[in-house]
Formats: sequence, C-alpha cells, structure tokens
Amino acid sequence: MSPDIDAEDIRRFIVRGTGSQMAANKSLKDMIDDLVTDYLANATYGLSALETLVDDLESRLTAARAGYLDNINNPNLQTLSKYAWKLHDIAALNQDPPVQDTWYTVLDTTEDVMLIEIAGRQINDETDPKDLEWRLTIDGVTLTIVLAGDKTHANNTWLRVYRDLTLEGLTATGAVVLADHPGSVYGQSVKVELRMISAPGTNQKLDGRVKYYTWEAT
Repeated sequence: MSPDIDAEDIRRFIVRGTGSQMAANKSLKDMIDDLVTDYLANATYGLSALETLVDDLESRLTAARAGYLDNINNPNLQTLSKYAWKLHDIAALNQDPPVQDTWYTVLDTTEDVMLIEIAGRQINDETDPKDLEWRLTIDGVTLTIVLAGDKTHANNTWLRVYRDLTLEGLTATGAVVLADHPGSVYGQSVKVELRMISAPGTNQKLDGRVKYYTWEAT
C-alpha cells in the first residue's frame, strides 16, 4: 500500500467521499446505489421491461410446449418426432334420394389433410343428365365446381372433379376425369360437399367419394 494512503483514507473514500475523485458528500456506496437504481429503472433493461418479457414467455410456454422441452434430452426424441401420411378409408356419400339444392357432406375433417381424388355419380330411372355442384372448403377458403351446361353430369357415370396425378386414384371403372392436377391439395381443415341443382328424377341417387391422407405421428 502507498505510504501516502492508509486504511483510514480508504475507509473515508468509501464512506464519506473525497470531494475530488467523487462528488463531495457522495460516497462510493452512494454512487453505486445511484448506478444500480438507474439500471433497474431503465426502460429497455430494467425490472419493468424484464417483467414484461417474463410474462410474455410464460404466456407462450403452454403445457404442451413445456412437454416438448422435457423431451429435449430424451434419447428417443428422433422416434417421437416421426410423422407420416396415413391413407384413410374412402369417405363416402350415398344419398337416396337427394333433395334439390341441399348440401350433403362427403368429408369433414381437421386432421391435416392431403386430398387425392374427388368423384361423384348420379343415377335416375329416366337416365337423364343432372346438374350438380361441389363445394370444397380448405382452411376457410371455399371453392365451388359447377357441373352444368356442357359439363352436366351424365346418368350412372363416375365423374372425377379432382385427381392428383402423383398418387393412386379411386380406379372407378369408366370414370370421366374433369380435372387433373400435377400436385396435391393440402389443408389443416378440409370439408367436401355435394348437392344436386336439377330436380331429382325417379328413384334418384347421389353418390360422392373422397380419397385422402392425413399427417399423423407413427
């Protein structure tokens, strides 16, 4: 220690301040307290900002997400994360008889869907063609396909209104293909409906089919 500064000098600097290196009547402790107070009140890094960030984190950390964190060190994590497309039984509508302008549901699911093919058929004793309409609602977006005019639906004929060329279709014998698509249609929620616009014939029948996959854990 320098002979010019003894223990009493150091004690005085800390407790009472020097008036030169630090403000008069401001001890080192006072200055440290002021500095800490300024940082704690800081709008970006202070306690209030920290509390806001913690609240946001807590709101995001749901029970399900906390479960994911619990599995970070799980040696089977790779296995737990495996997903694959699962082929389902064909969704079927067999309406006998249908009511004119009434929508009938062929498929309605919220399981992360990939559509493969959509097809319909109408049958009546007069063998007359009928005007039909399909309605697809994918994640809240609606698409309608009207089969009228030169596209009116012939009697006892399967008509595909959608088919994914990359996948196996319904293989309905003699089916007419209205629309082929080079890629798949996906949706977290998918609803497929069919209705008859024309007046039904005698012994009228209305059939619809949807082939699809869902994305599921294996």
